[in-house]
Amino acid sequence: MKVLYVTTVPAPYKVQFFNELGKLCDLTVIFELDNVSYREKSWMETNFEHFTPIFLKGFKIRDKRISFGVISSIKKNNYDFIIIGVYSTVSQMIAQLYMKHKRIPYIISSDGGLIKQERRVIYNIKKYFIGSAQAWLSTGKTTNDYLVHYGADINRVYTYPFTSISEKDVLNEPVTNYEKGSLRKKLNIAENKVIISVGQFIYRKGYDILLKACMNLDKSIGVYIVGGKPTEEYINMQKEMKLTNVHFVDFMEKTQLAEYYKSADLFVLPTREDIWGLVVNEAMAYGLPVITTDKCVAGIEMVHEQENGALVNSDDEKQLFAAIREFMVGMNEKVSFASLNVAQKYTIESMAERHNEIFESILGEEQMSGINEKPRRVLHVIPGFGGGISSTVRNLVNSIDTNKVIIDVVSFSHYSEDFAEEIVKKSGRLFTLRKIRIRTLFRSIKEYCSILNSNEPYYAVHIHIIGFKGMYFSILARICGIKNIIIHGHATADKGSEFWYNKLKMVVSRLITRVSANRLASCSKLASQYIFGNSVVSKGKVMHIPNSINVDKFISDIGEEEKVEIKSSLNIGENSLVIAHIGQFGYQKNHDFMVNIIKRMKELNIKFVWLFIGVGKEKERIEAEISKNKCEDVTRFLGRREDVNRLLNIIDITVLPSHFEGLPTVTIESQAAGVPTVISSSITDEVDMHLGLVKYLSLEEEIDVWIKAIIEMSKVNIPDKETRIISLQRRGFTTEAAAKLYEAYIWDKVYFYNLGDEIISGVL
Repeated sequence: MKVLYVTTVPAPYKVQFFNELGKLCDLTVIFELDNVSYREKSWMETNFEHFTPIFLKGFKIRDKRISFGVISSIKKNNYDFIIIGVYSTVSQMIAQLYMKHKRIPYIISSDGGLIKQERRVIYNIKKYFIGSAQAWLSTGKTTNDYLVHYGADINRVYTYPFTSISEKDVLNEPVTNYEKGSLRKKLNIAENKVIISVGQFIYRKGYDILLKACMNLDKSIGVYIVGGKPTEEYINMQKEMKLTNVHFVDFMEKTQLAEYYKSADLFVLPTREDIWGLVVNEAMAYGLPVITTDKCVAGIEMVHEQENGALVNSDDEKQLFAAIREFMVGMNEKVSFASLNVAQKYTIESMAERHNEIFESILGEEQMSGINEKPRRVLHVIPGFGGGISSTVRNLVNSIDTNKVIIDVVSFSHYSEDFAEEIVKKSGRLFTLRKIRIRTLFRSIKEYCSILNSNEPYYAVHIHIIGFKGMYFSILARICGIKNIIIHGHATADKGSEFWYNKLKMVVSRLITRVSANRLASCSKLASQYIFGNSVVSKGKVMHIPNSINVDKFISDIGEEEKVEIKSSLNIGENSLVIAHIGQFGYQKNHDFMVNIIKRMKELNIKFVWLFIGVGKEKERIEAEISKNKCEDVTRFLGRREDVNRLLNIIDITVLPSHFEGLPTVTIESQAAGVPTVISSSITDEVDMHLGLVKYLSLEEEIDVWIKAIIEMSKVNIPDKETRIISLQRRGFTTEAAAKLYEAYIWDKVYFYNLGDEIISGVL
């Protein structure tokens, strides 16, 4: 397990913790600084025994580091977990922004936090950063409330025991009165009983409240405040109140401070705010009962009323005095044991073990995702039913795990009964929109928004339309509160795309498309380059989702009798070469080119039948062209068919001389069925499953070259079924593999995928 932890400085307790955690995982720690101005450099720990340290370089302003170096560390290694230790530093905010942009999951660790009144803008900034994490590490209930207040999901908040002490620092039993007496003599402590407090002499620590509480304290009880040089304010308060039993002690080494802890009877921290308060851990490790305030998170988590201490209201010297008096009078060994028992649960070793447990738990949850978590519902916006886009969505729907993802579909057309049944069977819903017209624009907006608002909240809207139309659906989705907008490209060119004005329009369309979405997807690299631009593709910002097929449907054979029956129904003679084109009638598919092939093959007296399977606005014109060239006897127009897989059993070869394509599903289907295909070189090579069944030819080649290739490819050896299945599955072109990939994408486990890469097995 590879873990990256980002923090500020190598404080001794942090380095101890990292060394313990490094024994349990492969740990790298990024430190922003090697020292701070208010600490001696010797205080910092440099014993990096069980982890790899990285110190950032960059601008240093006072004790703050501004560095982009953290990004390069995130880029270089594939970590299982990335922990942000202090979300509010500039360098770690840079890291969070980068990971959010790249959709890299990360965890925020919080030592503690208290909810307080603040300006709205500050709240929103905190919520943006805290709420963007995928999981949170918390020190207890108070910190849980703090994190949830700023956008954390309570179901993804994991608690751990926060501390600065190790197991060896916790006493096995309370200090005896004899030992205390000896230490007091050594430290020149004259009082019979001793209260200790450790902290800086600053307003936040509340020592003015402690001094006021001491006014009525018996002078036989000494109060020792270890906190460096006191301010004039505290010195004057001490004199004016005649607090001869209150002593200000300078900071000291750990071993000497331990003697003060052991000589004491009670620890008091009158803080106005401590997001944790590690001195509470230290005091309990020496068996001291602790009195602190309701503004000390360590106290809230570790102090159990009347067992090992008490919590009082901050800024209340009377309540503080009462609590001190009660504990000093009723002191017994039982209270000390109670503190030691708590301290034993808060050690660096247990903190490291708990972190490791959390990491393993999260990994286990990821492996079990979809079983215990609610599925994410995605609305697919398609231009209409029929054609490659609806086939892509249909294949996803049929193989998706509805425990993980549920797909709804909206378009401008009606759907076939079969398609509707398949969507509903998979818990999805279908919607049909009116055509967008200026005079009915308000009604169209209201209609679309009602779909987004009236149904179960959508995790994402997946738009299969680009440009201004795509922006229309994107803007309305954002207005309705949908955070994840996916725009999916399917084409590699349009009719007339070579003309300068269309090129200009495409530049504008790319800009609009990119700003309309926070996630980009396409069916191929060529489609990505055309729709989103080369720079976006080269930076790995596009998720390529295969136009997959139901391989079982296309791999199955039919009997010889059924083949004869199909051929007879289509009036196909014995020994005729059966050639097919499967696709909509339109400029993109280049039907005129195919008419010329048919005409020439007939002139050459080749015995063949050409099947056109599909519909479209150019169908009647192509039928007229076939009739004009007297080729009706060798041509069949089959229209839209739902049994293409069955027809492929009698087809010898398919042809696809397209001007442009995103990624033609029909070519995948053809290879799955073991049918060779001849396609134009304008089609992406990502469609080739490397089975020896695809032949590329330029549209500049002579018609006779195409005919020769068609005849030669119709005679190639066909790989067996198992080989074909494995090849498609490895590249994500089976519906099962593509669905798994899509599930991982929607659940933020995969951020980009290049077609043809055999990394899909990691997702499977």
